[in-house]
Amino acid sequence: MSKKSKKVARPSAENPQKAANWKAFYEELQKETPRGAVLLGAAFLDEHLRQLIEVFLIDSKSVVGKFLEGENAPLGTFSARIQATYCMGLISEEEFRDLNIIRGIRNQFAHSLHGLSLADSWIINQCEQLTYPRKLDFSTKLSPGDSLLITIALIASWIRLRALGIESKQERREIMPNVKVVEHIKVGFPTDDKGQSNN
Repeated sequence: MSKKSKKVARPSAENPQKAANWKAFYEELQKETPRGAVLLGAAFLDEHLRQLIEVFLIDSKSVVGKFLEGENAPLGTFSARIQATYCMGLISEEEFRDLNIIRGIRNQFAHSLHGLSLADSWIINQCEQLTYPRKLDFSTKLSPGDSLLITIALIASWIRLRALGIESKQERREIMPNVKVVEHIKVGFPTDDKGQSNN
């Protein structure tokens, strides 16, 4: 990893092939410092979760935008977006667990200006609990840092592909139509002898 960190930019991966290319993203993360890679990777995951929620919710930018972004937005944080996508059935239990591990590691690096590395015992312990690296058949044992960065890259690509799938299949939630008052709603109201409602 190089010593120079890049500015975090909002990712754009409308091309499915680009979104699926987790190896290219992993290689980009390897060019960063350990701290830069963790912060950049977590920011990308956060943004991918935001995009996933955005394409899933109703098509109302003014309402959904306030829900997802801003100082008091209910789903304006990485933590809230992880919780929300899991509760909406948009990510798996394993992804939910791995994302929370990544979030915890991100927080440690964000709050430690110096003295923390991927060789820290707590970081190593957290990386060993990640699910994705154990599912892949690597010829050599992965370092904690590689396990972390591969997990970030894989989950980011899967989340983006899931968002593209929702868009292509038009699975966005729809605004509930306004209720129309019809006669059968009045059933149950007291009536007089002539069958007329007393209300």
